[in-house]
Amino acid sequence: MTIEKAMRIRNAQFELRHLEQLQPSALAQATTGTSRDDVYYVTRSDDKIIENPNGGDDTVYSNVSYTLPNHVENLVLTGTANIFGAGNNSNNILIGNEGRNRLNSGRGDDIVYGGGGNDFINGGEGNDCLFGETGNDTLNGEAGNDVLEGGEGDDTYLFSAKSEQDTIIDNQGHNSIRFHTDLSLNDLTVEARNNETGGQDWLIAVKNSNAVLTIKNQYTQNGTTPAVSQFIIGTQKLDVNSFAKYFDISLTEYTESGKTIDGSDGNDHLIGTSGDDIIDGKAGADIMEGRDGNDTYYVDNTKDVVIEQAGGGEDTVFSSISHTAATHVENVTLTGSANIFAAGNNSNNILTGNEGRNRLNSGRGDDTVYGMGGNDNLNGGDGNDYLDGGDGNDLINGDAGNDILMGGNGKDILKGGAGNDTYIYGDNDTIIDNQGINTLKFSDGLNNAKLNLKTIHNDDGSQSWEITSDQGSALIQNQIGADGSISIDRFQFSDQTYTAAQFQQAFQALKAKNINFVGTNGDDTLHGNAGNNEIDGGNDGRDILYGHDGDDILREHSETYYGNEPASDDKLYGGNGNDKLYAHVGTDLLDGGAGNDYLEGGEHNDTYVFGKGYGHDTIFDYNFGFDSEASLHRLNANVVKFTGGITLDDLEITVEKGYDKTGIADIPDSNQFVSPPLLDGDTWHIRIKGTDDVLTIKNQSGIYGAISEFQFDGNASYSTGELINHFKLSIPHMIGNKNIVQYTGQPVEELNRDVYNNFNHTIHADSDNSDLDLSHYTSVVEYRGNRSDETITLGRGINIVDTAGGNDTITDPGADNTVIMFGRNSGNDTFNPYGGSDTQVLFKEGLTLKDLQLKTGDDWVLTIKDTGDTLTIHDIANNNVDSFVFGNGKSYTADEISKALITENTQNNGIL
Repeated sequence: MTIEKAMRIRNAQFELRHLEQLQPSALAQATTGTSRDDVYYVTRSDDKIIENPNGGDDTVYSNVSYTLPNHVENLVLTGTANIFGAGNNSNNILIGNEGRNRLNSGRGDDIVYGGGGNDFINGGEGNDCLFGETGNDTLNGEAGNDVLEGGEGDDTYLFSAKSEQDTIIDNQGHNSIRFHTDLSLNDLTVEARNNETGGQDWLIAVKNSNAVLTIKNQYTQNGTTPAVSQFIIGTQKLDVNSFAKYFDISLTEYTESGKTIDGSDGNDHLIGTSGDDIIDGKAGADIMEGRDGNDTYYVDNTKDVVIEQAGGGEDTVFSSISHTAATHVENVTLTGSANIFAAGNNSNNILTGNEGRNRLNSGRGDDTVYGMGGNDNLNGGDGNDYLDGGDGNDLINGDAGNDILMGGNGKDILKGGAGNDTYIYGDNDTIIDNQGINTLKFSDGLNNAKLNLKTIHNDDGSQSWEITSDQGSALIQNQIGADGSISIDRFQFSDQTYTAAQFQQAFQALKAKNINFVGTNGDDTLHGNAGNNEIDGGNDGRDILYGHDGDDILREHSETYYGNEPASDDKLYGGNGNDKLYAHVGTDLLDGGAGNDYLEGGEHNDTYVFGKGYGHDTIFDYNFGFDSEASLHRLNANVVKFTGGITLDDLEITVEKGYDKTGIADIPDSNQFVSPPLLDGDTWHIRIKGTDDVLTIKNQSGIYGAISEFQFDGNASYSTGELINHFKLSIPHMIGNKNIVQYTGQPVEELNRDVYNNFNHTIHADSDNSDLDLSHYTSVVEYRGNRSDETITLGRGINIVDTAGGNDTITDPGADNTVIMFGRNSGNDTFNPYGGSDTQVLFKEGLTLKDLQLKTGDDWVLTIKDTGDTLTIHDIANNNVDSFVFGNGKSYTADEISKALITENTQNNGIL
């Protein structure tokens, strides 16, 4: 089959206009062909033609909708009616009439002519040639390697990942490519290639597929109007400039000679032609007039002026500074990465941001706004606008009109404002809207079964909805108002649209066994059901949470204080099932109930309940208020309470060294809960004799463990130490080195000295301390100060002192080993050494001999050059400082450093 043959049939069509006058017969006709090239005239869609294989090259002329039967090759529609034509498995020629036709070729290598009218042409399978001819046609090559030529009119070409190797030939009209809804810009690559005619072809490829769409002569050698001027992908409509910019395609190389107008470094007045001009004033305050044509301007000066006239084409400004579109200018694109501003006018504008933080204000038209990169602020103004935040954390305001809002990537806030607005479900969006009839639209492939709906009860009586999936999340603030008003009225999927009530009902019906909700800031009592529930008590308040049946997660992170003491606030009951109970600050009660439960109480004095039938429960807790390592800052006293008449004699206990940290605080928002301290305890397994019930306590020890008291019915109570003695337990945790972190706001006397003196101490200054006495310490003490002025008396063990700042006085009464750290920003410190076996001054931050000056005498004064930092050492003559050590490991005695500084600073007139 050749194009020449198709043209012969095409031309013959014009000689058959009399078929318009044919009237359909009363009954369908059945006709059998011959072995020659038969011609049939059809006036009824149910007329039947019978052709045998290899029965010639046959043609049907029809003035009604008609589908070619088997073994008939060609179909010509006549007349002016809006009718349909379809091919078969042969290599067909289909020719439309002067009306609006839908022409579907079949599985062969077909040639299709649309004729007059606005036609829709589908290529089907095979390598097809589709010609739209006159009219605004839509061409879809579908499978195969197809040639698409729209002809006269504004044509639309369809393209998908299944389209294979298609070619567009069309330099007439304002044409568009509409990409399939399963594609996004991120799925595409675009390459511009110079062709043999001196023009530029564009090759648009779909990643991870064989689909490539070639636009022949997207720009001709001497032309500025592109073959395809608009690219539609999803809800986005990109003009050719925005599309080229996104894929870094240069357009200036193929503009018509004489229409690229560059200014000088001065203040220019540049006037374009009637064509599509590119005008760049360069430096200076320039006046640029494009006149007719689709003009492009480059603005880089706040005093640049753009002048356009009504009907002067579709014009675009590329600006590296803040810019407001002049009257009759349609599009503004910001360039670079500066945080700048763009505003539209009364036209239908396209505003495109840059990679910085932009404020984009569209005007009164129906506008399209793209934030692109950065944390942007998009404002729709009047009109029905499309607003796309792009990357970054954006604030998007629809304002008046029926707007479409899409947050893009990042944590975005979407406010539709007045009008009936549509929100595109995306990544981490917050929706705020209480006006109009609004819609939340989900992408293809999402449905209720792939979503999670979380209802949040607000303190004012309203409800917020959080909808999450693997494709993103949307928080609808005050979805149901306290007065019953609705924020989002319609929830639109690809195959169905729900009202708010229907959406909630459908979701609840789908997930009736699972509840996920958050309480208020008040005192809540929250119940789950038989499903696997996630219940969060919310911030503050005295809450009671019931999981009931199922494998539940109960979370409570309130922090309520009365005076300086935490409230006896929260109670968590897991019920049946394998539950996880997490509390935070406060004196909480955790009761896992039946099943294998995990219980984590957090800070302050928690009570854990355990008894017969409870299964295998695991407790993690700690006796110190800081979660990074053991600290003397605040001492907790946690309790295990045995129920059901259990006595001490009903128990047996085994101890394992250390504990497995797997699963600790392994929940959402885990940063709000504790993590294991560095002062690790052991694992205790407490078994109720004659049962399979076991209570496992992680981080338990005789001194600083998770549980300090065990209570039984009848007011019987035992400390951890008493249990150790009663069961004659061997405690592996007490073997090895131990470290304590202490804060100066709490005195060390909180613990028995016989206990704490066996530990190494790291002491942090958490308040202004004018006088700190560490003389009773005999172990290792590392002191880290702050910038206040401190007076510190060291202990007799090993001392490491970093005062950090301020004017400090340090007295060493004769420690085993003392290290004084000194560096930039240390302030004016004084060190009084009175003996001791090994005393060092350690220089910080890469200091060398060249950085120091020394003033000698009975007392030494070390000064860091070009700073006000000094270290005064009293009575240096008695050799009370054994060594001076630099960061590179080089060590000097007092005599050696004195001589070294004399050599280094011989010009200081006695100040060394």
